[in-house]
Amino acid sequence: MTEDEIYRTSTQYRLWSFTPETLTSLRASTNASAAQAVRAAIEGLQDGSSGSKERDETQDDDPILHQRKSGSVDCLSVEEEQKLVGFYCVKTLEFVDFCEYPTVVKATAVQYLKRFYLTNSPMTYHPKEIMPTAVYLAMKTEDNFHYVKSFAEKLPNRTTEDILAPEFLLTQGLRFTFDVRHPFHGLEGGFMELMALTNGKGHAEPLITKSPQELRDDMMNIGVAPGASSKTSTPKAMITRIQAAHAKAKNTLKTSALLTDAYFFYTPSQIWLSALLLADEPLARFYVDTKLIAFPELKVRLFTTLQKCADLLRSSISTKPSREEKKELKRIDNKLVQCRNPQKLDLVSINKTQKRDPGKEDMLDEKVAKKRKLERERSPFVHYLRFMMGKPQPSEIDSSHDVDDMVYLSDDDNDHPPLGAEPGMFPKIKNLYPGERDDGRYSTSDKCPKDLPFLEETEETAKYALLIRNNKCYDGRRQLSISSIVVQNPALKKVISWVLKDYPLMNPNLDRLEIISPFRPFVHRWQCLTDTLNTEQDPETKSLIQLFYDALQQELRWTLEAREDFISHNTIAFHSLWMIFEPGTIILTTLNRRRAAGRLKSASFYSGKYEDYYRLEYEFITWNGQMFGWNTHRLDIREFDGLKTITDLNVFPLEFHPRADEVKKELTGMGKEFEKLKGFHHKQYEGVALSGSNPFYVDSRVIIDANTFNSFNPDQISTLEPITPPCGSKEYDEPASDRAIGRDWKRAPAITELRDVPALTEEQLMLCASTVKGYSLRNKRWLDFFVDSLTEIGWKDDAMSDVVLGTEQKHLVYSVVKNYTERIVQDKGMNFLISGESGVGKTMAIETAAECLHAPVFHLTNADIELEPDNPDLENPFTDILEMCANWKAVILYDSADKALDRNRVDDPENEESVDLVSFLRALESHFSLLFVTTTLEISPDVIGPRLLSRFHFTTEISYPDARTRKAIWEKHLQACGVSVFANPTALARWGLNGREISNAVTAARMLAGGGKLTTPFLESVVPKHKGLDFESDLSDDYVDEVPRDDGWDFTNTEKRVKKTKSKKPVENAPPLPLAAEERFYDFHESGRSKYKENIE
Repeated sequence: MTEDEIYRTSTQYRLWSFTPETLTSLRASTNASAAQAVRAAIEGLQDGSSGSKERDETQDDDPILHQRKSGSVDCLSVEEEQKLVGFYCVKTLEFVDFCEYPTVVKATAVQYLKRFYLTNSPMTYHPKEIMPTAVYLAMKTEDNFHYVKSFAEKLPNRTTEDILAPEFLLTQGLRFTFDVRHPFHGLEGGFMELMALTNGKGHAEPLITKSPQELRDDMMNIGVAPGASSKTSTPKAMITRIQAAHAKAKNTLKTSALLTDAYFFYTPSQIWLSALLLADEPLARFYVDTKLIAFPELKVRLFTTLQKCADLLRSSISTKPSREEKKELKRIDNKLVQCRNPQKLDLVSINKTQKRDPGKEDMLDEKVAKKRKLERERSPFVHYLRFMMGKPQPSEIDSSHDVDDMVYLSDDDNDHPPLGAEPGMFPKIKNLYPGERDDGRYSTSDKCPKDLPFLEETEETAKYALLIRNNKCYDGRRQLSISSIVVQNPALKKVISWVLKDYPLMNPNLDRLEIISPFRPFVHRWQCLTDTLNTEQDPETKSLIQLFYDALQQELRWTLEAREDFISHNTIAFHSLWMIFEPGTIILTTLNRRRAAGRLKSASFYSGKYEDYYRLEYEFITWNGQMFGWNTHRLDIREFDGLKTITDLNVFPLEFHPRADEVKKELTGMGKEFEKLKGFHHKQYEGVALSGSNPFYVDSRVIIDANTFNSFNPDQISTLEPITPPCGSKEYDEPASDRAIGRDWKRAPAITELRDVPALTEEQLMLCASTVKGYSLRNKRWLDFFVDSLTEIGWKDDAMSDVVLGTEQKHLVYSVVKNYTERIVQDKGMNFLISGESGVGKTMAIETAAECLHAPVFHLTNADIELEPDNPDLENPFTDILEMCANWKAVILYDSADKALDRNRVDDPENEESVDLVSFLRALESHFSLLFVTTTLEISPDVIGPRLLSRFHFTTEISYPDARTRKAIWEKHLQACGVSVFANPTALARWGLNGREISNAVTAARMLAGGGKLTTPFLESVVPKHKGLDFESDLSDDYVDEVPRDDGWDFTNTEKRVKKTKSKKPVENAPPLPLAAEERFYDFHESGRSKYKENIE
């Protein structure tokens, strides 16, 4: 059979393929039938309510009901129905995308919806009720099953009954045919064929005698791609073209093909070829030519069909309705409220009725006739006739003929509510029981059944200490197995309460204690039960424990032996994993290449789509900024065959580790470091951090502050469970209220002050998390930092001595930073404006002052204060930074703020960026941080503007360094370079360099020297040539230096000469400095201090 013949046998072709005329006629017929049913239902509703005067008076106030009563029901037209169904098809696409279900589920759900409304009208069943069911049914059809409860949770105000109620209606509307043939697989196949042709590996049809290379050459000569200016001439470009066409065609199939009637008119292959035709027509024609070049007539017919399909795909409705379309849809929906079929409004109730009384509508006449027959048989006249004819009376007839083996007892309550009683006002109980059985289901009756089941727990059985239920067993080792044990003796309950103390999901203190098979808690606590039996002193209690012990030992004998065997050989089977994972035990795993421990809460087996796994839910201690608490995490052990070494599992109990004590010590030490990091800390970090679950490399100073992290990342807040106070070693006869099972019985109060945080115990330290939350100052990101990668910052307390600046200016900057960090004045934040040319030391002065006072520095940029266009909170970006830094006592440095301070930009009302500046001005007045702003602009109202200038508490200007300042800067940099330096700073100071240029010159000269002596020629060679010489400044020392040699860097043949400089101003592009007559220079290497030397070889 050909593919065409196979497709013609499918239900999609036989039941869901139409011509345009047939489809239009079918929809018109459906609309007319639904409108007629709506009018009939409303008329019946009016007739049934006409007897109630009060109800009529109430309904007169409702305009919709009044319109219905008048008989002028305006029903939806076919076009309006199609618009409404199309809208909910778009909503189906959005919902499936939101839930991240596969594309095939989305496509199938839309087709289910469109097929259903071919024979059903929105006036009968609203698409809003059918759409979720269509998605759920499509998920089951396409092997993407989800539990209906989890599916319903994704829909607001929907229950599982709302999803399942229309399911049978939907399957009826689909004619019980769930197969939908989609064009996606065909497109992928065509894409692979085109890629093979491009790579010279393609093959044409048998009637085409061309080699793969010839086909590839023909492919390079096809028409120009849409939007391109020239032909695709290389295989690489052709691959890019095919990929682009494939993406466009796939998007068409995921939207337009689903929202139009293409599935009803065309085959899947025609649909995907039309989508490719829309994406790249020359490419599509070439592909069809490789298939049908020997059949020209068929090719013409095919392209005619593809063109019609492509035109239909172009006419698809938009996935984003316009304002007019939304208005029209709202009008249709309001109209639908008036013309809904009142008998089909509550699908849930209809579904419940059908489940309770199947076929009720069809059997109504039969039940009425049966009831009348029974009434006639009970009449005295019928009794007399039966007596005269010698026939048995109805009471003598075998009840099996009428009620199917159900014999009823009379109801003891013969009271009936009086006539005219209001609903719910008769003070009696009416009991209902299972009634007649029909097709395996029961109706409801007021007659109590006679064959009631045996009562297992009665006053007689309650006298026994243990009540054990047994079932037949077929494991080949025993005939009966225990299914449950009911413990009824109070003393034995107290013993079991002690044995299962702190075991989750178990509460032995219940009045009715029933323990269900497979008794895993007692497998884990068997040693404790044995010790309790051996140490019990009371003979009566010991006999009860022995009774319970013997019953369990007989049931768990093979399980206990298998557990001991596994543990002794350090191996385990997958389905026996539960034996070694006792809730409450400490488990060990590896997360992010680091050991981590946790306390096991629960564990259970799960069956996935492709494999089974054992899921463990454990808890560990973390810090949320206010308190230590338990956080929960999950780990899965994938199914494995045979046996596996316990320590080879990705997670295993800590007690099985061969060096458990060393691991405990290591984890406890890490926990102590974690505990020290509560609150706020300023640290150095180098290594990988985590942004969510993604690794991120950081080499920066960081702020550790979980409280501020939660304030700015509310979506990442983890709800912590308070740490339970450690329990004392009490006997099992302690009060039951103090022995409640689990950690929830006593909660620790929430900690609001850091000093009130209790210290963690040794075990709790071992269970601490390996990461803390904080902020990277360099990367400007909130991250999770690993505790073992955090180090103390190597502060340079004497850094201020390296700043060559005026004494008053240095003191001013230092005092402001000190006042801020020590919170001497806390009323408001402070703004400091520093002006000066680039390289004069503005930034260095602020950073060194913060360094000396151990204060964090946040480097603010223009990007940090610019707002997003769609951000409604104008102050959000900048004010968040101010708030963060105020919490951390961090200094904010806004360097090179010329753009934000330019008066022409600030005062321009038409400037598009003025909104950013308004936010900037507003934030300057209300923050509590310390903000330093540096600029090269002159501090003047004419340059900066009074609006900004008035918001700064301090302003200062740093002038360009003079010759003496430059000499001091040279000396400091030469002292700090770490190699032997032979240069005269007095001579070097003649160059008009600023501090940054001097630093750069020393760094570059060291590179040229290659670790050798650093001499003047090296330094002069890297001095910017556009800088002139300053001959006017008085440097007190004579200007002397060496003359550079013509023979490169060889200083053996040194020629000396002296030249006095008398120039009044710096000379642009000056020649190298002259040599002094004396062999004098400075050595900055020894002891970090300059020493004057003479006659050095």
